Amino acid sequence: MRHPIEVAQRSDAARASRTAALRTVLSVGLLLTALLVATVARSVFAGGTDALRFGGSGGDSIGSLPLTAPGGGSNPAGEHGEAGAPSTVGPQRPSLVLTGREADLLAVLLDATPASPDANYDVFALADGRLRIEFYGQLSLLLDRERLMTTPVTAQIRIGSSFLGGVATLSVSGEVRSVQALPLGYLPLPLQQLSSSGVLPLGMKWRAQSLTGLTRTLDVHQAGSVIHLVQHD
Repeated sequence: MRHPIEVAQRSDAARASRTAALRTVLSVGLLLTALLVATVARSVFAGGTDALRFGGSGGDSIGSLPLTAPGGGSNPAGEHGEAGAPSTVGPQRPSLVLTGREADLLAVLLDATPASPDANYDVFALADGRLRIEFYGQLSLLLDRERLMTTPVTAQIRIGSSFLGGVATLSVSGEVRSVQALPLGYLPLPLQQLSSSGVLPLGMKWRAQSLTGLTRTLDVHQAGSVIHLVQHD
């Protein structure tokens, strides 16, 4: 069964209104850059190569976007690619990553909602033609479970140098199942396997803490054909 959110056609006036609202958000610090490549028929995002429009819930948040991804993405220093944190390798806090081909990523992504001014993302064009999207800040994503299960989209968590040597706990239904030391790089997040095993409907929480006390939490829950991921501190 498909999620009831439907792709809706929006008028030019509505698009202009949403663009004006986006510019207001950008003026107070929500800088959102490029996501994917080519014309989109179904996406949670709307805007241009230097703007991403996060919607709320429901069809009004679904739009279309010609998406471009510069090779290698933007400068990865800091939480969301800005200059000023040259000592940090990777994001300041662990970030959710989705990797796949453009059409598959756009089929899987249903909705996205920022929850902090630094909510942002970077896109990296990989040598094999796939795209890697890294989501920063506090935000919420909805994924189409059925499409995720039938496409080769993969999920990971990227660990930057600020969390190197920290620890992460994995809990299911409130019970801690594992504790791990955090390396530098990408940790697999096998959403397909976790969904098939029945873990996600119970509710899963991944919580990391750095040696300096910074935290990052990823809550994952499945309801019907939708997988809800909330990334927060």
